[in-house]
Amino acid sequence: MATNYRELAAYRRCVAQVTSRWPDFLKLRQEMFAQQARFDKAPEKVAENIVGSLFTSVLDWTGQDLNWQLGRADLVVTRNFVKYLVVETKSPGSLKSKKSLDAALEQAWGYASQQHVKQVAVCDGLLFYGADIEGGGLIPRVYFDLTQTPAPHDSLWWISLDGIYRPCESRPDVSVYSGQASEGAGKNSSAADASILHPK
Repeated sequence: MATNYRELAAYRRCVAQVTSRWPDFLKLRQEMFAQQARFDKAPEKVAENIVGSLFTSVLDWTGQDLNWQLGRADLVVTRNFVKYLVVETKSPGSLKSKKSLDAALEQAWGYASQQHVKQVAVCDGLLFYGADIEGGGLIPRVYFDLTQTPAPHDSLWWISLDGIYRPCESRPDVSVYSGQASEGAGKNSSAADASILHPK
Protein backbone atom coordinates (compact mmCIF):
# COMPACT_ATOMS: atom_id res chain seq x y z
CA MET A 1 0.00 0.00 0.00
CA ALA A 2 1.46 3.35 -1.08
CA THR A 3 2.21 5.91 1.62
CA ASN A 4 0.71 9.38 1.31
CA TYR A 5 3.77 11.60 1.00
CA ARG A 6 2.11 14.27 3.14
CA GLU A 7 2.14 11.81 6.05
CA LEU A 8 5.93 11.40 5.91
CA ALA A 9 7.90 12.96 8.76
CA ALA A 10 10.37 14.28 6.17
CA TYR A 11 7.53 16.08 4.36
CA ARG A 12 6.30 17.68 7.58
CA ARG A 13 9.83 18.84 8.39
CA CYS A 14 10.13 20.30 4.90
CA VAL A 15 6.86 22.20 5.26
CA ALA A 16 7.88 23.62 8.63
CA GLN A 17 11.28 24.67 7.31
CA VAL A 18 9.89 26.23 4.14
CA THR A 19 7.18 28.08 6.08
CA SER A 20 9.73 29.67 8.40
CA ARG A 21 12.27 30.53 5.70
CA TRP A 22 10.07 31.67 2.79
CA PRO A 23 9.46 35.27 4.01
CA ASP A 24 13.21 35.92 4.29
CA PHE A 25 13.74 34.40 0.85
CA LEU A 26 11.11 36.70 -0.69
CA LYS A 27 12.83 39.70 0.89
CA LEU A 28 16.25 38.56 -0.36
CA ARG A 29 14.85 37.91 -3.83
CA GLN A 30 13.39 41.42 -3.96
CA GLU A 31 16.78 42.87 -3.01
CA MET A 32 18.41 40.89 -5.81
CA PHE A 33 15.94 42.42 -8.27
CA ALA A 34 16.91 45.97 -7.28
CA GLN A 35 18.98 46.33 -10.46
CA GLN A 36 15.98 45.47 -12.62
CA ALA A 37 13.92 48.08 -10.80
CA ARG A 38 16.59 50.70 -11.48
CA PHE A 39 17.49 49.87 -15.09
CA ASP A 40 14.45 47.85 -16.28
CA LYS A 41 16.60 44.76 -16.84
CA ALA A 42 18.81 42.36 -14.92
CA PRO A 43 21.40 39.78 -16.03
CA GLU A 44 21.10 36.01 -15.86
CA LYS A 45 23.39 36.07 -12.82
CA VAL A 46 20.47 37.41 -10.77
CA ALA A 47 18.45 34.29 -11.59
CA GLU A 48 21.44 32.11 -10.68
CA ASN A 49 21.74 33.81 -7.29
CA ILE A 50 18.03 33.37 -6.64
CA VAL A 51 18.16 29.66 -7.53
CA GLY A 52 21.16 29.17 -5.28
CA SER A 53 19.36 30.87 -2.40
CA LEU A 54 16.23 28.79 -3.04
CA PHE A 55 18.12 25.52 -2.67
CA THR A 56 20.31 26.52 0.28
CA SER A 57 18.33 29.07 2.29
CA VAL A 58 14.81 27.66 1.80
CA LEU A 59 15.46 23.97 1.15
CA ASP A 60 17.95 21.63 2.81
CA TRP A 61 20.72 21.51 0.22
CA THR A 62 24.15 22.94 1.08
CA GLY A 63 26.48 25.10 -0.96
CA GLN A 64 28.62 22.03 -1.56
CA ASP A 65 25.69 20.35 -3.33
CA LEU A 66 25.48 23.09 -5.95
CA ASN A 67 27.86 22.67 -8.89
CA TRP A 68 27.93 25.71 -11.18
CA GLN A 69 28.95 25.54 -14.85
CA LEU A 70 29.41 21.77 -14.75
CA GLY A 71 29.56 20.22 -18.22
CA ARG A 72 28.07 23.38 -19.79
CA ALA A 73 25.04 23.18 -17.49
CA ASP A 74 24.38 26.31 -15.44
CA LEU A 75 23.80 24.25 -12.30
CA VAL A 76 23.90 20.57 -11.37
CA VAL A 77 22.48 19.65 -7.96
CA THR A 78 24.27 16.68 -6.38
CA ARG A 79 24.62 14.81 -3.11
CA ASN A 80 27.29 12.17 -2.40
CA PHE A 81 28.40 12.25 -6.05
CA VAL A 82 24.86 11.49 -7.31
CA LYS A 83 23.58 14.02 -9.86
CA TYR A 84 19.90 14.71 -9.24
CA LEU A 85 18.97 17.82 -11.20
CA VAL A 86 20.23 20.03 -14.02
CA VAL A 87 19.02 23.64 -13.82
CA GLU A 88 19.19 26.09 -16.72
CA THR A 89 18.85 29.72 -15.66
CA LYS A 90 17.70 32.55 -17.90
CA SER A 91 17.57 36.32 -17.52
CA PRO A 92 14.68 37.58 -15.37
CA GLY A 93 11.31 37.53 -17.10
CA SER A 94 12.55 35.64 -20.18
CA LEU A 95 10.38 32.53 -19.67
CA LYS A 96 7.02 34.20 -20.18
CA SER A 97 6.04 32.30 -23.33
CA LYS A 98 5.73 28.59 -24.01
CA LYS A 99 8.21 28.92 -26.87
CA SER A 100 10.92 30.36 -24.62
CA LEU A 101 10.13 27.85 -21.86
CA ASP A 102 10.36 24.91 -24.27
CA ALA A 103 13.66 26.18 -25.68
CA ALA A 104 15.16 26.45 -22.19
CA LEU A 105 13.86 23.00 -21.24
CA GLU A 106 15.32 21.48 -24.39
CA GLN A 107 18.68 23.06 -23.60
CA ALA A 108 18.61 21.69 -20.04
CA TRP A 109 17.51 18.30 -21.38
CA GLY A 110 20.51 18.16 -23.67
CA TYR A 111 22.91 18.88 -20.81
CA ALA A 112 21.13 16.35 -18.57
CA SER A 113 21.37 13.65 -21.24
CA GLN A 114 25.12 14.21 -21.51
CA GLN A 115 25.50 13.81 -17.74
CA HIS A 116 22.91 11.02 -17.31
CA VAL A 117 20.66 13.10 -15.07
CA LYS A 118 16.95 12.26 -14.91
CA GLN A 119 15.52 15.63 -13.85
CA VAL A 120 15.77 19.10 -15.33
CA ALA A 121 14.56 22.56 -14.36
CA VAL A 122 14.55 26.08 -15.74
CA CYS A 123 14.30 29.33 -13.82
CA ASP A 124 14.37 33.04 -14.63
CA GLY A 125 14.09 34.31 -11.08
CA LEU A 126 10.31 34.62 -11.41
CA LEU A 127 9.26 31.14 -12.53
CA PHE A 128 10.64 27.73 -11.56
CA TYR A 129 9.66 24.79 -13.77
CA GLY A 130 11.03 21.30 -13.20
CA ALA A 131 10.44 18.09 -15.14
CA ASP A 132 11.25 14.38 -15.06
CA ILE A 133 12.83 12.75 -18.11
CA GLU A 134 10.54 9.79 -18.76
CA GLY A 135 9.45 7.76 -21.78
CA GLY A 136 11.35 9.88 -24.28
CA GLY A 137 9.85 13.13 -23.03
CA LEU A 138 9.69 15.64 -20.21
CA ILE A 139 6.86 15.29 -17.72
CA PRO A 140 6.25 18.31 -15.44
CA ARG A 141 7.34 17.75 -11.84
CA VAL A 142 7.10 21.23 -10.30
CA TYR A 143 5.86 24.60 -11.45
CA PHE A 144 5.63 27.62 -9.18
CA ASP A 145 5.94 31.38 -8.95
CA LEU A 146 8.91 32.53 -6.90
CA THR A 147 6.96 35.55 -5.65
CA GLN A 148 3.89 33.71 -4.36
CA THR A 149 2.56 33.58 -0.82
CA PRO A 150 2.07 31.33 0.96
CA ALA A 151 5.07 29.24 -0.03
CA PRO A 152 4.50 26.44 -2.59
CA HIS A 153 5.16 23.66 -0.07
CA ASP A 154 4.27 20.71 -2.29
CA SER A 155 6.37 21.91 -5.21
CA LEU A 156 9.36 22.60 -2.99
CA TRP A 157 9.04 19.16 -1.41
CA TRP A 158 9.60 17.47 -4.78
CA ILE A 159 12.93 19.26 -5.25
CA SER A 160 14.03 18.99 -1.61
CA LEU A 161 16.75 16.61 -0.45
CA ASP A 162 14.20 14.06 0.77
CA GLY A 163 11.73 14.51 -2.07
CA ILE A 164 13.84 14.82 -5.21
CA TYR A 165 14.61 11.11 -5.54
CA ARG A 166 10.98 10.02 -5.07
CA PRO A 167 8.53 9.43 -7.95
CA CYS A 168 6.34 12.53 -8.09
CA GLU A 169 2.80 11.82 -6.85
CA SER A 170 1.43 15.31 -7.42
CA ARG A 171 1.94 16.67 -10.94
CA PRO A 172 1.55 20.45 -11.39
CA ASP A 173 -1.06 22.13 -13.55
CA VAL A 174 0.83 23.77 -16.43
CA SER A 175 -2.23 24.62 -18.49
CA VAL A 176 -1.16 28.27 -18.41
CA TYR A 177 1.35 27.28 -21.10
CA SER A 178 -0.64 24.59 -22.93
CA GLY A 179 -2.84 27.06 -24.77
CA GLN A 180 0.05 28.93 -26.35
CA ALA A 181 1.27 27.95 -29.80
CA SER A 182 4.71 26.42 -29.98
CA GLU A 183 6.53 24.30 -32.51
CA GLY A 184 7.70 20.88 -31.40
CA ALA A 185 7.15 20.53 -27.67
CA GLY A 186 3.62 19.82 -26.55
CA LYS A 187 2.32 18.27 -29.80
CA ASN A 188 1.90 14.86 -28.18
CA SER A 189 0.12 16.16 -25.09
CA SER A 190 -2.76 14.11 -23.77
CA ALA A 191 -5.98 16.06 -23.23
CA ALA A 192 -6.84 13.66 -20.43
CA ASP A 193 -3.68 14.49 -18.52
CA ALA A 194 -2.97 17.89 -16.98
CA SER A 195 0.76 17.29 -17.44
CA ILE A 196 2.46 18.10 -20.71
CA LEU A 197 4.83 15.67 -22.37
CA HIS A 198 7.60 17.42 -24.26
CA PRO A 199 8.78 14.99 -26.99
CA LYS A 200 12.47 14.90 -27.86
